[in-house]
Amino acid sequence: MRIGSRSQIRMKRLELAAWFVALAVLSSVFHRRIVTAAPQNMVDSQRQSTPPYTVLMVENVYNPEGQTRPGLTYLTAVRSDGTELAAATSGTTAMTRRRDIRTPAGLWTAINDASSQKSTIYDPARNVVASTRSPDSNCLNGRDGKQILPDQVLVGEETLKGLRTLKLRAYNGSSEAIWWFAPDFGCALVQSRVDFGPQGGVSEKTLSALIPGEPSASLFSVPSNYTEVPLSRLFPCIDCPPNPKRKDRVARLDQYYYAHRP
Repeated sequence: MRIGSRSQIRMKRLELAAWFVALAVLSSVFHRRIVTAAPQNMVDSQRQSTPPYTVLMVENVYNPEGQTRPGLTYLTAVRSDGTELAAATSGTTAMTRRRDIRTPAGLWTAINDASSQKSTIYDPARNVVASTRSPDSNCLNGRDGKQILPDQVLVGEETLKGLRTLKLRAYNGSSEAIWWFAPDFGCALVQSRVDFGPQGGVSEKTLSALIPGEPSASLFSVPSNYTEVPLSRLFPCIDCPPNPKRKDRVARLDQYYYAHRP
């Protein structure tokens, strides 16, 4: 298959779509409703009740023509103080390494290690407490008691690689998403499958490892020489065609960034 063929372009777009869906689920910063600032006792409870762990998942991407390629490698780490890390690695130049670090107090640092850049935001109203799933709700709700994704429902319970998991599903038109969360590890996401419909392809992420205990401190380290940039410059979409909706979204992201600098 020649470089730049229609199939390669569609596969690339599917990989990009899977990337943005994963970030929506893992970081839940801009794709979740605005919440009120968590009370201090809720933040303290998050720090005390979060079981520390590290999860590694690998992705395979299937396009509508049946072709398969490796996708991203995802790493999620949670410390006992409630601080969370979501990271993704790919061989694709524009997405070599991304890390998102969020704290219960509302500090969010998005990092591009490939370009040595970062974006830092402080917003107590969008903190990790609200988007951290609670095992008491079958992993449907955040620790603030509100459901994280309104269309998400519990399908059942399954055992994956010796782990007890809760299987959740959501539909959006012709698209279907299924997630497997481990309630004994604070609802850690350990597997997912997103079907974008007949013309969209499929993204599947499977568990490679779940390591209990405090994650490596190096995962949360931000080098002092990294350049601070607005969100639009952190991961620019170089190959994206002109799109007024995307341009408007980028403008809103930067407006939010400048309004919430620490």
